[in-house]
Amino acid sequence: IYFQGMPGMSPSGPSDTVPILRLAPGGGPEPVARVKTRSFSRTTSGGANEQNVSISPIPLSATDVWAVAPDGSVAIARVGPLRVDWVGADGSVRRGQAVEMTAVPIRQAEKEEWAADQESSGGGIAIQITEENGRRSMQMGRGGGGGGPDLDALTWPEAKAPWVSGSGRIDMNGRFWVRRSLPAGQAALYDVFDRSGNSVGTVRLPESRRLVGFGDDVAYVVHVDAFDLKTLERYALPAM
Repeated sequence: IYFQGMPGMSPSGPSDTVPILRLAPGGGPEPVARVKTRSFSRTTSGGANEQNVSISPIPLSATDVWAVAPDGSVAIARVGPLRVDWVGADGSVRRGQAVEMTAVPIRQAEKEEWAADQESSGGGIAIQITEENGRRSMQMGRGGGGGGPDLDALTWPEAKAPWVSGSGRIDMNGRFWVRRSLPAGQAALYDVFDRSGNSVGTVRLPESRRLVGFGDDVAYVVHVDAFDLKTLERYALPAM
């Protein structure tokens, strides 16, 4: 089982990197690699004896995206510098060539699209850390269903993360697919990398669709319509 660890805490806030951990039956978790996680904003209010510190994740901030192949190797789309690393089950690392992308500035349309995605997916797991007079607490909950966040009250980066968080998938031929961040309203575009971490092409999906998995020479895609009805579809993989 592979999973992502929690960020460490310091007086300035959570760490911006976390470990990928591997858990084998009968053993304890062992680190495989470290990846950049989302950035956090920190706000402070109150006086010296009544200080309240709130730490919240910054939406659309740059994160590494990773996926696990059947042989236990891990593909990681790095955001600094932009490239793909393959970490073998034995710990060896293969680094692909640098990837060039155009930054996507965050406007109101990108903020609203992010909020709609959060609502459609159930909001994901939201984490907020609060410290009041030296007493730290963590609140976790699932978003969605509450009318959506106040977009103007959130802290936003100047540009979207290069790749969409959590979008990494590995097909049956061992190729790593990761969804590229685009301006709001554009159909999903996936960068595809080989086992050396080098690009072998891009695949654009039809509108309102996202990749969820693979079979033999096929891709499984979810279509979300205007009424939020989700339909599973199957497509033949293009030659690359």
